Amino acid sequence: ALGGMTNLRDLRLSGNGFEGTLPDSLENCLHLKNLYLDDNMFTGELHVLGSLPFLAGVFLENNQFEGEIGALVEYFDDIVILDASNNKLRGPLPLELFQKDKLRVLDLNGNMLTGVLPAHFSVNDSLEYLALQNNQFEHDVPASVSNLRAVTHLDLSGNALTGPLPASLGNMALLTHLNLGGNALDPSWGLNEGTEIGPLPAFLQKLTALRELLLGDMGWTGTVPFWIGFLDELVLLDLSGNALTGTLPVFAFEYKANLTFVHLSGNMLEGAIPKCFAELPKLRMFTTEDNKFTSLESGFCQGAGNLVGRNVNIFTGDCDKIPSPLNCFNECCDGG
Repeated sequence: ALGGMTNLRDLRLSGNGFEGTLPDSLENCLHLKNLYLDDNMFTGELHVLGSLPFLAGVFLENNQFEGEIGALVEYFDDIVILDASNNKLRGPLPLELFQKDKLRVLDLNGNMLTGVLPAHFSVNDSLEYLALQNNQFEHDVPASVSNLRAVTHLDLSGNALTGPLPASLGNMALLTHLNLGGNALDPSWGLNEGTEIGPLPAFLQKLTALRELLLGDMGWTGTVPFWIGFLDELVLLDLSGNALTGTLPVFAFEYKANLTFVHLSGNMLEGAIPKCFAELPKLRMFTTEDNKFTSLESGFCQGAGNLVGRNVNIFTGDCDKIPSPLNCFNECCDGG
């Protein structure tokens, strides 16, 4: 029946629990533009899609599709959105995918992709969303990644990336979401003589459109840099699971009108937790446990912001190091 729908433009089969491979008869749907197969249990390879020349929206996420990602390069000349996340696709990431001049969204997270990221990204002013997290990519992030000039969302977390992050990343002025967490990137990158030594390279401060910056579980040392205060749009900051030391710089946080989520747990930060966090108007989640903090700054628990005294918020800390009534945590770590 499906093979007879030669004029079909839109096929939506999301979330039905379908199993098995894609039928060969799908290739007869020559005018298909949007294909929604997400959230099923489909298996097998995707070669049948190569017969559908006008596909613009392809949603394959949350299935068990297999095969080489490189096979997709020959398809989808008109592709705008390709979401093949959470499948079993394998192989290296082909540079040719980034030469599809209409492609705006590429989500390949949660597959079995391997090798290195393409070394020579060409200038691309169409791609806006790139999600490659939770694969098996290795080695460096190439300097040419900044040629993806329209990207607002870049997620490379949960891979095996190493080496220095290129300073050219600071030129990606439209970035609103940057997640590098869970990689083994060199903590010395971005440091120049005469600049502050810390885990975050100074060129990140140029990304003033950032709303979400996630750099957790990277094993970095050093201090929290003051220039986080220049990222006025920041909503989410995750520095958890590193080996950061020193005290928290007040300037980095005191004027953060949009800051809603801050994760600092699992470091070696010390001193008093500044009262400025209790004054922030939107802070709803603040995790500080597994550090060396010794107190809350005087007046913290009387702060006029959003964090303290609201049961729906999360404020975690080490109650063994800062015992009640000296704290106003609403959740203690396991050892507290």
